[in-house]
Amino acid sequence: MKLPIKCSFFAVAALLSNFSVASQLNNVSVAAININKGLGEYLFIRTSVAPVQNGCQTDLNWNYVLPLNDALSKNIFSILLAAQTSKAKVTLTGTGTCSPWGIEYLTDITISSN
Repeated sequence: MKLPIKCSFFAVAALLSNFSVASQLNNVSVAAININKGLGEYLFIRTSVAPVQNGCQTDLNWNYVLPLNDALSKNIFSILLAAQTSKAKVTLTGTGTCSPWGIEYLTDITISSN
């Protein structure tokens, strides 16, 4: 009877250790973007604020990664390019989940007028 309880405890602990809270970077600029054809259709994004290792984020070279697998993601890519070119401040929000590279996925962008 005790074995299933222990297994359940470890299963829940394993799930919670993979859980991450979504990050948000406010009033930052887009410092660099990268597409690596060898990695597929993904946009890597670095901001003026250095990435922090927390939750699933383990790659400290990039803040976010954006899969370019639909029209909306490609529109977000265009907004990021415009923000980088104009040096506009943005707010970026992650999903709380990470790519196989240890970089959080991007879900939202807001451009500030400041």
